[in-house]
Amino acid sequence: MDPLLTPRPGIDPNLSVKSAIWLLVSLSAVFLWLRLYCKRRGSGFHWDDTILSASWIALLANVTIGTILLDAGAAQKSSGLPITTDALNTFATLGMCATTLAITSQSWSKTSFAITLLRISDGWLSWFLWFVIVSMNVLFGLAALFLWVGCSPLEKAWHPRVQGTCWDPSFNIIFGIVIGAYSGILDLVLALIPWKIILPLNMKPKEKLGCAIAMSMGVIAGVVTFIKCSKLPLMGPGNGRESLQLITWGVIEPAVTIMAASVPAMRVLVRRGTVTSNSRLRRKARVGDEKEDLENFKEAEPVEPRDPNSRVATWGTKMLSWASMSANWGSVAGSRAGGNGTSSRNTKQ
Repeated sequence: MDPLLTPRPGIDPNLSVKSAIWLLVSLSAVFLWLRLYCKRRGSGFHWDDTILSASWIALLANVTIGTILLDAGAAQKSSGLPITTDALNTFATLGMCATTLAITSQSWSKTSFAITLLRISDGWLSWFLWFVIVSMNVLFGLAALFLWVGCSPLEKAWHPRVQGTCWDPSFNIIFGIVIGAYSGILDLVLALIPWKIILPLNMKPKEKLGCAIAMSMGVIAGVVTFIKCSKLPLMGPGNGRESLQLITWGVIEPAVTIMAASVPAMRVLVRRGTVTSNSRLRRKARVGDEKEDLENFKEAEPVEPRDPNSRVATWGTKMLSWASMSANWGSVAGSRAGGNGTSSRNTKQ
């Protein structure tokens, strides 16, 4: 029993599970919204944003169906009546739909981050990322398909009381463990790839470290995947509480992956906040200087206003000076003209 998810005595385990899964959906929605907000104001939307949004929608649908199943199961248990065939068919169908949506959400959230790395990689690394994308989606797709085709006739998979045969339940459990281990390893590998891409770039050491750490948050998703794998062998009849914890871990994995994939885009908010704080400090400094200048201006000696009559007298003085200057220029010009005439007469003589 996991002590982190074990409800306290006197607390409804269904209520604990519902609170946990809806909290995870809400947190992942906040991270996704911030990612899309930063992308819209920055480089714009790309395929990785679309796939990650679709992954969150699948996660939301999974949690919604899981909540319905938990409430219906609690109501059926409290009634004390035997479950009807129609109710059992409904539970089985909804359960398979929820499991399929959980697998889809896990696959698409990891695919989104791989596509993000694919956009900034080339050469053999891009081919490796394509291998990761294809192999991961094929394996997750098979896991979802085996839920629906594991019985003969096929209807028996979602109508358990129909006559027929099904595969050994241990097959799906073992296959789920294999896929989970492969997915966890890929999470760790995808978390290391950004270091290979970013370290050779011509960036400041702080920016390199911050960007690499932000794009390596998938390590947390890998840890969650391995924990979920350890819960898979506990599935089966009679392990209702362990199944509830498995439902929770099944929601934790895609939710954490969505949040981890959204962190790199949110670095824009950190940079913008730093620039804004610096500009505010500069603005405060300018305002302080302006206040100081204003105080100095107030403390300065007042300048007496000029008398309008003195201003008129000043203009009169200026006019007289201009007139005298004109007269001087006229006399100078006349003397020069007289001198030229005398010199010309002397030349003729």
